[in-house]
Amino acid sequence: MPELDETASSAPPAERLRVIGNGWALHPPRSGVGVYTYELFSRLERERDRIDFRILMGSELMDLASALAYTERRPEEPPRFKAAWTKFSFDWRRPIRGIRHAGIVAYHTAHSGFSPIRRMLGRTPVIGDQLKRLSKFYRESRGARAIEQQKAEIDWREEPVVFHEPNFVTPFLSDQLVVTVHDFSFVRYRELHPVERLEWLTEGLDRTIRGASRIIVPSEFTRTELLEMVPEQDPERVHVVGLGHAPDFRPRSADECAQRLKDYDLAYGRYCLFVGNLEPRKNLVTLLAAYERLPDSYRRAMPLVLVGAKGWRDADILARVEALEVRGFVRRLGFVPSEDLPVLYSAAGQFVYPTIYEGFGLPVLEALASGVPVISTRAASIPEVAGDAALLLEDPRDVDGLAAAIRQLQDEPALAAEMVEKGLRQARRFSWERCVSETLDVYRLAAEDASTSVSKR
Repeated sequence: MPELDETASSAPPAERLRVIGNGWALHPPRSGVGVYTYELFSRLERERDRIDFRILMGSELMDLASALAYTERRPEEPPRFKAAWTKFSFDWRRPIRGIRHAGIVAYHTAHSGFSPIRRMLGRTPVIGDQLKRLSKFYRESRGARAIEQQKAEIDWREEPVVFHEPNFVTPFLSDQLVVTVHDFSFVRYRELHPVERLEWLTEGLDRTIRGASRIIVPSEFTRTELLEMVPEQDPERVHVVGLGHAPDFRPRSADECAQRLKDYDLAYGRYCLFVGNLEPRKNLVTLLAAYERLPDSYRRAMPLVLVGAKGWRDADILARVEALEVRGFVRRLGFVPSEDLPVLYSAAGQFVYPTIYEGFGLPVLEALASGVPVISTRAASIPEVAGDAALLLEDPRDVDGLAAAIRQLQDEPALAAEMVEKGLRQARRFSWERCVSETLDVYRLAAEDASTSVSKR
């Protein structure tokens, strides 16, 4: 990725776009896709000189503050009906019609990753089939009608509206759809995903990709994979837009971290950090095995701290973590508040992320920006993010190699200091501001696609 040029896109566009973003990924706990959606949408709201931006939650169009409040409600709760676009403000004067509560509940029951009702009922053949039918009804009919009503009220050549799905699969298709496809781990490593997630992605992503006007991917690696898997896709419509890191991810002194570390009973620079959901793709099995091979004195002086929510297929991982916690050299903190995470990064002695597959690798970037030496792997997109600023293992499952890398960074402070300096330089190549600017460019192209389509009718 070329060096960031802050002046390259400072000139305002000729026309102000209207953009609707699907906000369902904002539901907590927010991991990679949720963080991406939040950081992107929060900054898009500030670009009011460039776009009129609204977030779609169920059947409602709203601003970010309202969307975050909405996520506190259960997905099954009937949404309150709001109203549609006005020209220059966030007041909505005409009701959105055509989305029914049954369809919304069915969609999120059949497809969301966090619905207990889906897990309970979706596996029952008769009920599961009915849920999927209702879901399809909502996705392809009612939801689409809501967006179509917006379109009907606007002269497309003057005021185009773009719909952005930031989380793989759109609930309905739109003529000017922009979708973000984060990775293809569900294809490359099907055995590492729950059945429900495989069904959701398999059934929905192909339709979404083929129906999209423009596709955003976070890395050149993911772009290559997409074009290999969908060879008929026009390469010029697939755009690489890297992620960023928030300003809170920065180096900190021991004094700055003292209070938060006291809350977690941790010592500055005296723990090894992992951040990520507890799921097989993150390769915690190898990390735990590597830690077991370290000398006992090292493990007690430099415990392994695990931060992240429960994922899927994690029973074996949790059992191993609990066994090692009893022995005193592993600490599992679970999902931590967003204000605590940057401190935990910057106070770590090193960050270890032996992932098997990533579409980007946001935790690696956050660690680099926090001034922490990083150990990861050469898997998938990680070399694009880490550059030469991390120790990268050729084989993610090399237990001995990972243990040796952990020891090397601890035993060679000059090497660790060099990695920190390189990491800070590498992290400056990525920013959420750049992500927003390049995403706006993609929106503009999608709007031009729509205008061209209308002019040919």
